[in-house]
Amino acid sequence: MSLTKREVRERVRELNALMADWDPTGVIAESHAPRDEYECLVGPLLTLLQSRAGEVAIRRYLSKQLVEHFGVPANDKDVAAVAARVHRWFESMKGDLE
Repeated sequence: MSLTKREVRERVRELNALMADWDPTGVIAESHAPRDEYECLVGPLLTLLQSRAGEVAIRRYLSKQLVEHFGVPANDKDVAAVAARVHRWFESMKGDLE
């Protein structure tokens, strides 16, 4: 089943909200940065998820981005928890995407 543009935008919004809630650099909580601070992660994450990537691949991607893009150390336990949350979120709507 193909998603409408509206449905795709909703998925992007939901995943962006998950990233903002995580706020791995603390900029949203500390300086009230916009909630789209981590939007750069969303497209690649959706691509990973749609290619059936598991939690390990998601965790690796997020860890690499934290270090290389945001310049902060990756807390393995925290990243693993977020990877699991993102994977569960995607799996919960998988029927809409197939």
